[in-house]
Amino acid sequence: PMASSANNGSPIQFGNGFFFTERSYSKDRGLTWESYYTGGSRGTACVGPRLFYYSSGSLESHVSSDLIAWTAVPSGLASGVYYNAFCGDLYIAASSQGHIVTSPVVGAPPLAAPPVTIAPAIELTWPSVIGRQYQVKGSNNNTMWTDIGLPLLGNGSPLKFTAPANETRKFFRVETR
Repeated sequence: PMASSANNGSPIQFGNGFFFTERSYSKDRGLTWESYYTGGSRGTACVGPRLFYYSSGSLESHVSSDLIAWTAVPSGLASGVYYNAFCGDLYIAASSQGHIVTSPVVGAPPLAAPPVTIAPAIELTWPSVIGRQYQVKGSNNNTMWTDIGLPLLGNGSPLKFTAPANETRKFFRVETR
């Protein structure tokens, strides 16, 4: 059970092996809590990869790796930072006037979109019957046919098969089993 006096009405979060609120943290699943102090007044805390962030209405946020030693970081906002969060690999800080800044999370690798390859393809689409198996076959001479992949099981919806257009197969067909 978590000590109810630890959160003082602020949200309890978990990250980097700690439960924490805007003023206290626990290393033992919330059984005991210790206070921490960033030098600011009440504010909001959030956690990112290997770091904790705290904002308290001043023109800076505070960063810590252990919830004990805190470093002030200028926010870049003209008004006090009251809210902070993480989204992907970005730290987001916002003021009570709605000004928002973002910055990369220190030590976090940037999120990268997977590489996308666009190539010509042949797509076969056919209606299916629930429970019936369909085998795609290919041929380069329209005489000798070989299975392509495993049979597909019908589900009552149209089934699709896609093959690269640069294959040696020039002919395709679908057989039922």
